[in-house]
Amino acid sequence: MGNIPTILSVMRTMIQWMRICQSAALLCLVMICAGCKTQPYKSPDSYNPSGVQVHKLEGLHPEKVKELSGKIAALDPSIDLAEAEAVADTSIRKAEILREQYQILGPALMHNFMVNTGFRDRGLCYQWAEDIYPELVELNLRTLQVHRAIALRGHLREHSALVLTANRQSFYDGLVLDAWKYSGALAWIHVKDSKYPWRPFDEIPPEMIEAWEKYEQRKKKK
Repeated sequence: MGNIPTILSVMRTMIQWMRICQSAALLCLVMICAGCKTQPYKSPDSYNPSGVQVHKLEGLHPEKVKELSGKIAALDPSIDLAEAEAVADTSIRKAEILREQYQILGPALMHNFMVNTGFRDRGLCYQWAEDIYPELVELNLRTLQVHRAIALRGHLREHSALVLTANRQSFYDGLVLDAWKYSGALAWIHVKDSKYPWRPFDEIPPEMIEAWEKYEQRKKKK
């Protein structure tokens, strides 16, 4: 009989540890589902934004467009001011449009969870970049270059965005455009000032491109 209190104490401890393990497992599951990690990438040159319509939104955030165009123009004296304004305007407008198309209802991580669990079709960080990229390419820029960018590739905290540079300017002197971070309210920061270790999209190894193509083929067969 004297061992009963000891047994009960051990059982209580075991129950507490089981609850802790369950909570930890649930937390890990939520973190994974809320992650922005991409499927293996496809080349931006092969991307076809079918079904994505661009609506003209009059008078959308003129102060924000002015601020961003100034940041872009400040990257290098060679940048045409009209191009800087066109890029700023297009990026901000497209991000607002995508927010509606993705049916964003909350913070970015919450929407990631909804995409990764099948309640939404698009809205992960790489998809924001993937859908904005063609709009900027269509501007036929002469003094600016638009780059796909990735940070922490293969990690749970993997992140994707766009980077703007002047022609022949180093990627690492560029400006990051991140539409995912604030759920369609475009954010920007210099590559060197960002907490993310950004790298050019082209640095992604060929095996990841191949994996993406296989993933796309499997989707088509379903």
